[in-house]
Amino acid sequence: MPKVIIKGQSSRDLGRKIKLTNGNLVVYKDRNEVVIGTYIVTSFRNSSKSDKWEDTTNYCSLINLSNGTISFKEPSSRYSTEGRLLKHLTSFNNTDSDFSGRSITIYDNDSYRIEITLNESEVE
Repeated sequence: MPKVIIKGQSSRDLGRKIKLTNGNLVVYKDRNEVVIGTYIVTSFRNSSKSDKWEDTTNYCSLINLSNGTISFKEPSSRYSTEGRLLKHLTSFNNTDSDFSGRSITIYDNDSYRIEITLNESEVE
């Protein structure tokens, strides 16, 4: 059973300019519109001692909602294109480098709702 189910439609435009804001939901789908990953945007937190990525107004991280991990080792630019983000997600998910047919949909903070259903067998 999938951990994240998305209802809605997506469009694709590799040159579309996107702005990633904290709380945005990013849904990554394959050619058949099956969800590959679902991520929430958060401020980038620099775990290295480098000052290179201190500015969280221009950089962010994507947290995988299925397992809670940060998706990329380095921050993602908040100002990007759909094609660039698809390229990052494709290489992160260890899929082939051809992302034709794949798409992302970005939902603003007030345009989605997360519903949590607990499996009774897993609740103590």
